[in-house]
Amino acid sequence: MRLLYFPPFLELLSLLLAGLVYWRMAPKDRPPLHVIGIRWFLGVLFVFSGLAKLIPGFPNTMGPAGLESTLAPHDLAPYARFIAATEVGIGLLMLTRRFATLGALLLVPMLVNILVITTSLKWRGTPYVVSGFLLMDLVLLFYDRTRLLPLISGPTALTSPNSPPDYRSHYGWLLLLTALLLGLSAIRVGPENRPGMLIVAALVAGLALLDW
Repeated sequence: MRLLYFPPFLELLSLLLAGLVYWRMAPKDRPPLHVIGIRWFLGVLFVFSGLAKLIPGFPNTMGPAGLESTLAPHDLAPYARFIAATEVGIGLLMLTRRFATLGALLLVPMLVNILVITTSLKWRGTPYVVSGFLLMDLVLLFYDRTRLLPLISGPTALTSPNSPPDYRSHYGWLLLLTALLLGLSAIRVGPENRPGMLIVAALVAGLALLDW
């Protein structure tokens, strides 16, 4: 269990899971291996980082786990929970197939904000690490450029008014994600509540795997 509190081990575990997912996918549905690797690396990074800020004692991968206590004297504890829940939400989007592009898009302002804050506070080394994450995210957005360009150029041949997309299959997943984020934003699970930590972790894992 102590290995779970070693961030490089968590990321290595995520990459092994990404390899397993990649192997089980139909060849015609497989994106490049580096795309799957980056998605899972950033997804797991932010899911664990957000949960560590919300659940005392949860394994952390990045950033100060005690963000809420740091901001509480300034009456910004709800803002800290919002940041943490947003990290969990973006990370989960990155771990899905149909919402990964949306997750990569939302991750840009998140990383830019972290970059500005850490640069302003003169944290040594952190801005360079965050810049690396931002570059990795831009690689994902470049891969998904065919999905994003219609947002700029308008409808194209890829979108036909005669065959609108069916979003009904997304509703259940989005409802569960919304419930999870609202719950995490409102409450914190104490370190003595191990069953609560396991339930949250299981729900996160279930959402991540449901779309695969």
